Amino acid sequence: MSRHIPFLFGRILGVSLAITFLFFVTTSTLRAQDKTQEPSKLANIDDATKKAAIEQVRVFFDLCRSGKTDEMYSQFNDELKKVIDPPVFSVFCRAMGSHLGKLESINEPVFLAMDEPKAFTLLTEVLFEKGLAQPSFAFESGKITGFNINSADFDQWFSGIDDIQFYKTKTEKFIDLFLKGDADEVRKLCHPALQENIANGRLEAMIENVTEPLGDVRSVSFVRPLQEINSDYEELYLYYTIDGSLGPTNVCMTYRFVGMRGHLIGFRFE
Repeated sequence: MSRHIPFLFGRILGVSLAITFLFFVTTSTLRAQDKTQEPSKLANIDDATKKAAIEQVRVFFDLCRSGKTDEMYSQFNDELKKVIDPPVFSVFCRAMGSHLGKLESINEPVFLAMDEPKAFTLLTEVLFEKGLAQPSFAFESGKITGFNINSADFDQWFSGIDDIQFYKTKTEKFIDLFLKGDADEVRKLCHPALQENIANGRLEAMIENVTEPLGDVRSVSFVRPLQEINSDYEELYLYYTIDGSLGPTNVCMTYRFVGMRGHLIGFRFE
């Protein structure tokens, strides 16, 4: 997955406006699997809790291999669900099943304590039909709060998403809020670094410069997607056309994939 997020610049209706930015994101800040604390000592938990956690790990791998990601989500706590996009998780599960195959055995795990009550991390080694993995799972109150799958047989798993509907829905919500002039809600859909770059009235100015020459909105149409995957980054571009009473406007939204999320890092109206 990508480690850095450079650019976007925009030219809106002939006026150069503020979507130019440069910022960097590290794996530790954005990867869903890493959003847990470092455990420090052996956890003092009962055998029933240990047994239940091991079974959850087994179910996790079985559901991933079978592609039942909706059932897998039921094991996650609400915070973890927020940082995992379903279409990305589907790619992860499919790739893991392809690279590692069926689960064969789980070695005796180590349970390490964390700061929160009822929270612990399970560390183990898992044998699959095609290789080995050293997973770690964080638990709290019976829910998975984070996970990480380390394996020499399963590394570069992201190859683009098959179903873009999740990001189309987000984009169409963004466009609708933008055209209504709801700058606060628009910002909430953006990556924090982009939020900073459209603060202090800059987004409001963009909205005014786009909506006034557009006139009354007649329709918003999806044009095409474009995915770009290389050694530096993985991005999805979604192109739309807005038909206004005073003329059309083209829109491009840019999502960059880091960890298990597609982050909205840029948008362009022209």
